[in-house]
Amino acid sequence: DTTACGINAEYGDCKMGKKKRSFKKASKPKVAAKQQPKQTPNYNKWYPLGKNPVKMEIMPGKGRGLIASRQLAKDELIFELQPYVWSVDENFRQSVCRYCLKECLEGSTLENCCIKCNQVWYCSTECMKLDGFFHNDYECSMLREWEIDPEVYEIDVVTEMKLLVRTISTKHAEKQTQKEDNYSFPYPLNDNLKFFDYESLISNVNEFPAETIDGLRYWICSYLSNMGKWLCFGQNESEDELLDLMIKNRRNSFSIWHAPSMRQRGIAVFLIPSFLNHDCDPNITLERDPSRSLRFVASRDIESGEELCISYIDTSEDVIVRKEKLSSTYLFDCSCKRCTTESNTNQNKEN
Repeated sequence: DTTACGINAEYGDCKMGKKKRSFKKASKPKVAAKQQPKQTPNYNKWYPLGKNPVKMEIMPGKGRGLIASRQLAKDELIFELQPYVWSVDENFRQSVCRYCLKECLEGSTLENCCIKCNQVWYCSTECMKLDGFFHNDYECSMLREWEIDPEVYEIDVVTEMKLLVRTISTKHAEKQTQKEDNYSFPYPLNDNLKFFDYESLISNVNEFPAETIDGLRYWICSYLSNMGKWLCFGQNESEDELLDLMIKNRRNSFSIWHAPSMRQRGIAVFLIPSFLNHDCDPNITLERDPSRSLRFVASRDIESGEELCISYIDTSEDVIVRKEKLSSTYLFDCSCKRCTTESNTNQNKEN
C-alpha cells in the first residue's frame, strides 16, 4: 500500500528533468537495519548559553528524554531555538521565504527567486545571500532537475523530499567548510550544531509498517539516490542512508506556523526538542514567532528531576481518539497518567 507514504503508485514510473530519465528500480530491496552513530555527541554543548536547565536521560519504556535539572517556574522560558534543517511547505513555496520562513501578504508572491533552479523564493536579497550556504550546488542541482508528478506524489511528501534534499545539502556544505572538529556555520542560526549531532537522532526504521518503508524506499530514496549519481556528486548517499535520514526527519520534525493565518509555513528539525517525549497533560508549551524559531515555555511549575513533555497532538480530544492518533502516527501506545485515568473511567462506565 504505497498510499500509506503519500504515493499513488497507479501512475507508474516517475520521470524527472527535461531528459525524462526514469530512476525507478525494477524491484523493491529489503529494508536494512538502521545503523547507529559511531560516537555519541556531547549533549551538554547543545544547550544555549550554557544554562543547562535540562539534561538528557534514558527514560524507562520511552528511550531518551529531557528532565529538569533545577526547579522551573510557570511561564519560564526554558529554551528558544533555531532548527538544524527546515523546508517551506510546498503549498506556499512562492509566498514563504526559503530562508527565514516569513510569509508575504496573502494573495501576493515573493519577488526573489533562484534563477538557476526556479524552485526557491526569498523575501529579500539578503535572505537569498544568507541561504547560499544551504542552497548550494548540491541542492540547486537537484532541484533544477526536479520534476515531480503531483498525481503520483502528495504535496506533503514533496515537502518532505525537499527537507531531505536540504538535509543532504547541509551535510555536503559542512564537509566543504569544516576543519577537523572546530568550526561553526558562517551564519550561526542553528545554535552551531553539526551533522554529527543530527545523526544522533533516532529513526527506528523497522518500527514503521513494511508497506510504508517499501514505498518510501522505492519511490523516494531510490529516485533521489539515482538522481545524485546521475548528477555526479562525489560521495552520493545510498538508498539506506536516505531512508534513515527521511525517517529521522519524519519522526523529529515540527510544524512552523504563526498567527494570524495559522497555516503551516514549513517543517523543521530541532535537535534538543527531539528528546521531548509526549504527554497528554504536558508541562511544556510551544510558542512560535514569525520566523522559524521555537520557544519552549513551562506551562506550570516543574520540580527538579521531573520529565519535560510536550503534546504531539490535540489533547482536547477524547482518550480513544488521542490514543489512536498516537498509535497510527507516532507508533506508540500512550500510557500517560491522563490516558490511564480516562481509559479506566470509560471502562468502569461500560461495566
